[in-house]
Amino acid sequence: LGFWAAAFYERHTSLGTGGSAGLVGLLILVGAISGTFVAGRVVDRVRDRYEGAPMLLAGVCQAAGAALLMPTFLDVPIALRIPVQGLAVAFIVGGLVAIPVMISEVVPAAVRGISFSVTGFLSAIAGAASPLLIGVIADQFEFVVDGEVKGNLANAFLIVTPLVFLGAALLLRGRRRGRRAA
Repeated sequence: LGFWAAAFYERHTSLGTGGSAGLVGLLILVGAISGTFVAGRVVDRVRDRYEGAPMLLAGVCQAAGAALLMPTFLDVPIALRIPVQGLAVAFIVGGLVAIPVMISEVVPAAVRGISFSVTGFLSAIAGAASPLLIGVIADQFEFVVDGEVKGNLANAFLIVTPLVFLGAALLLRGRRRGRRAA
């Protein structure tokens, strides 16, 4: 989303290049900072009270973020789109905050380093591949912007965002399995 967000605002709103880039930077900055600090405090408060709390928080935040994002890719007023996407970014980043806590709690110390390495490596691969995937999907749907045919990013985002729900479901399922293993 971060890679294509400025282009999304250029293609699907009346904002120009500069306005779109500035808005996206602000959305990501505010959403990431608020999501990081709020989720960090929440996970610290609940992790000793509830078994598997980091996995629960990560799964719920990821699902909530995806649920908030989905309707913003439809034809909604920009005045609604902006705050909802900011909140969605906060939830998604909040879910990411809980994942390292989860790894440190469920992975044995002897393999924790390699676990963080593999997680970082896979995240980097996903981060590199996802803009290409979204671009290819968007190009399957013609969208005319200022007389020029471009890919429809709204449709591409609507297609790939359910993958976030799948990730959230895996986190929540892993929480149940972690309880049985303990």
